[in-house]
Amino acid sequence: MEYQVIYSIGVRCYTETILKRLDLIRFSSIFGSINIRNYKNLINCFDTNFKALFDESNLIYSKDIPLMYNENNLYGFRTLNKNFDKVDDYHSATFAHHDLSKNEHKQHFLRGIHRLNYIRDKHIPILFVNISKEYDNSDNYEFFSKEYDNSQYDPSLIDSIIKYGFSNFKILSIYKTKNISEVQLVYSSYYMIIYKIPTYGYDDLRDDVMIKEIIRKHYNLGNLLTITDLDTIDTNK
Repeated sequence: MEYQVIYSIGVRCYTETILKRLDLIRFSSIFGSINIRNYKNLINCFDTNFKALFDESNLIYSKDIPLMYNENNLYGFRTLNKNFDKVDDYHSATFAHHDLSKNEHKQHFLRGIHRLNYIRDKHIPILFVNISKEYDNSDNYEFFSKEYDNSQYDPSLIDSIIKYGFSNFKILSIYKTKNISEVQLVYSSYYMIIYKIPTYGYDDLRDDVMIKEIIRKHYNLGNLLTITDLDTIDTNK
């Protein structure tokens, strides 16, 4: 099977950043710019048809919180989610780069859901990629000091994606750690492959090389669809 879409499913925005550096994605993922943190939250998104993530009743806007005035001025407005965040902590925001009280920001994500559902409904082969990493002493913010260990096999994520309606998919999880010296295959099944890789640093290109080699080893990539391809096909359906 030739995969036509490579799609980030977190845990944070650096997954999409890495895939972009490797020239392996052609359009943004819903999860590409947010901090979904772990499989439990990811599963909650799929299981609720993304209502847990985007429903207005779950959202809190940092611009409306006086105690976040300084952070808003420094970093911009964020959107917190009652299901996933410490709602009194600006830095815990699921949406660190978007103010969903703005219609254009909300529409960005709604278009993303529409495209993802179209990929699902047309059974377009898709590779979901989830990358996480350990934090070292150079990371000075306590809330993010315990990055999710995605090297543990969790069949409920597969079940959730199948229940959402996907059939032509695979999941690749990669955990970047300083506790090993060689690439390790942790788990492999029909739907999911898990690796641990030694990391040289947050944005070190040697990490990227290992990730690209893993993808090339296990997956046959076809002509990756662009956002224009998807929108044109959808319009002409």
